[in-house]
Amino acid sequence: MSRPFSVTVGVLAVLAATSASAEPSLDTTSRSQAESGKADVRQLSTVTVKGDRQDAALPEGSTVIRREQLESRAITGWEDLGKRGDPAINFSRQTKSVNIRGMDQDRVAVRVDGIRLPWLTDGARGEKGGLGTVNFSGLSAIDVVGAAGASQTGSLAGLVDLRTLAPDDLLPDGKPFGALVKSGYDGADASWNTDAALAGEMLDARTKWLLQVGYRRGNALENQGEVGGYGLKREKANPSSYTQRSAMLKLQHDLTVQYRLIFSAETYRWENEIDNLREQGGETSYLVGHNGVDERQQRDRLVAGFDFRSGANIAAVEQGQVRVYWQRSSVSSEQSGLRTVDARASIVRGDPFRYGFPSGYYARNNSVEEKGYGLTTTWSGTVPTEAIRNHWQAGLDGYVSRTTQASAGEDNCPVIRSGLAAPFGPRSCDLLHSNQSDVPEVDGRQWALWAQNEMSWADGRFAVTPALRFDAYHYSAQSTSSYQSNPNAAFGQLDSNSGQRVSPSIKFAWQPAEQAKVYVSYGYGYKVPNASQLYMNYGAPGTYLRVGNPDLKAEVSRGWELGAELGNQQLGGSLAFFDNHYRDFIDENVTLTPASAEWNPAWTGQYPMGVTAFANRARVRIYGAQARIHGEINPNWYAWSALAWANGKDLDTGRYLNSVAPLKTIVGVGYKQRHWGAEAILTAAKRRSRVEDPGAEFQAPGYGVVDLTAWWQPSGVKGLRVQAGVFNLFDRTYWSALNVPQAGSVRSAAPVASYTEPGRHARVWLTYQY
Repeated sequence: MSRPFSVTVGVLAVLAATSASAEPSLDTTSRSQAESGKADVRQLSTVTVKGDRQDAALPEGSTVIRREQLESRAITGWEDLGKRGDPAINFSRQTKSVNIRGMDQDRVAVRVDGIRLPWLTDGARGEKGGLGTVNFSGLSAIDVVGAAGASQTGSLAGLVDLRTLAPDDLLPDGKPFGALVKSGYDGADASWNTDAALAGEMLDARTKWLLQVGYRRGNALENQGEVGGYGLKREKANPSSYTQRSAMLKLQHDLTVQYRLIFSAETYRWENEIDNLREQGGETSYLVGHNGVDERQQRDRLVAGFDFRSGANIAAVEQGQVRVYWQRSSVSSEQSGLRTVDARASIVRGDPFRYGFPSGYYARNNSVEEKGYGLTTTWSGTVPTEAIRNHWQAGLDGYVSRTTQASAGEDNCPVIRSGLAAPFGPRSCDLLHSNQSDVPEVDGRQWALWAQNEMSWADGRFAVTPALRFDAYHYSAQSTSSYQSNPNAAFGQLDSNSGQRVSPSIKFAWQPAEQAKVYVSYGYGYKVPNASQLYMNYGAPGTYLRVGNPDLKAEVSRGWELGAELGNQQLGGSLAFFDNHYRDFIDENVTLTPASAEWNPAWTGQYPMGVTAFANRARVRIYGAQARIHGEINPNWYAWSALAWANGKDLDTGRYLNSVAPLKTIVGVGYKQRHWGAEAILTAAKRRSRVEDPGAEFQAPGYGVVDLTAWWQPSGVKGLRVQAGVFNLFDRTYWSALNVPQAGSVRSAAPVASYTEPGRHARVWLTYQY
């Protein structure tokens, strides 16, 4: 048992004992209940388009996905969310990032309880991730915003805010103690999971705690490839075994009805052991049985804060919050294996050109880490006048970070004397670089101020919301001993990079009827470069160079959205059209020549295999539409549907953007009674015909996949819920377009069948709430 989990178990015992000895006491309606309109996390609810008090803080066109949907549709991760929750959200296994409206990587702001998760990349060795460090079993709701806005730091198009469970979610109606336990099996990766959340009062009703612990263990996500065995022709997934552990502790203390202190601590660990059969034996560089990779993702966070909520329905200052936090995230992988002797070593007796290396034991340990601390605060209130009602919001975000990257390794590459000929092509050792940093140590500072004011009149039928945001950032790089071991260190540029921008936006809304609203908005987004884009330095003289660009400009978006929201919880929907233009869009692997503006004269003659870099694209456009509808056919039957479509191009080259997913729609029909229910969900996507390089890119065919889920709550056991599902019911072979690598990527040599999605599989899980 790891140290964080040993500590967790000890804390659990102390809190449980404290709760058991506490006297039961009455409690008023909790803030989270007032915000969500629920008294129990088991209560059924649907995806809403704005609605209650919490949702009213979100802009028009936003959706809120509640816990009941996450549970009943077996949404346990990002990919499930895109298949059975919201078609506008995609998750790419290639970039390991969330994708909204064609934007991915760190262009989409992903937050947990209002604090952003970093998306990490080392820029060269394939280490990416950070957004997967979330246990979906510990969520109470997911807020999805499709467009950039004043309250979003570092987002070009979209915001996803994951809300975790709070003590009040498990303590309705003044209960002094509550519990929520889940356990289940997933046939897609043969995994078992157990999650438990406990909450209670400590000392008195004003002090509450929650502890959530999760554990999951499984194997490789199955695909529908047929060829097994060893070598590059293998289509089946490589055997693997992963373990996921998470823990979260929350404490809250009500000083008064209006003032609350909060503290939370989170830890997440994910480890995956892979037996890489696809790169063993035959035409590969590794002996059979000797090439394994251990992947890891980790995140730790501490948060302290203060909440204010006015007791009045209308007040100049109605609510506010302050959060101070520390966070550390990292992704890494450790490879070990036995390499074969390169066959070119036997062309000339004695291997005078040194082609036989490396051989024998081989190891690499690559990592990238970001740690930092920040402050975020938001406030809002209402100032009515005789003719106009003003609802204002304002906030401040600040974050100070340090990013480090390193590669350690072991091989038997000899020192090659300068000028030694390479008549049979590049030597393998020439292309290997380790025991160094490809990115220097980078310190970053980002901060933003924003404010908006919704001015409404005629009983709220008309509203206009102007907003303004100021963003600023500064990056500085420091050479370290590890970076000095980089053979390109003498050619590296460590200039600081900074920028700032004022981003305005405005929105008009008209409510012609009680259950109808039309809106149009226009605004700007702003996203700063990351450390790898600025300072990556990978390669070696005599071969090639992949380099960052310290002169990169921040990406800027401007766009409009026209939409409508209709109906209520029983029958309603939404429709939105958007058109976004991007300036200084950061592109990677751009080929540089001495004529390029980004060319460094020191590179001349050093890299015969070429130089590639990050560079700003001048003009990019993405436009599309989203729609959603839901309805109750009668007290038992209901149906819903959602659609997302986008089209994106580089306006200078005319090429399509590979980050834009094809049209996708989800249709669900369900039946529910008091103690049981079932739902059928069809997820369909159009063929991907718009790719950047039609001659080389795999164009994923269209598909339609049916999933069935059912639940049962036995009347004899209060709080128990049994659920089961069959997914990809008709065992359809299909590809998710964003999970297939682009042409020329490192993993493009794998057979395309190895990127297929899981075939027919089942899940079963139990939930008990006390």
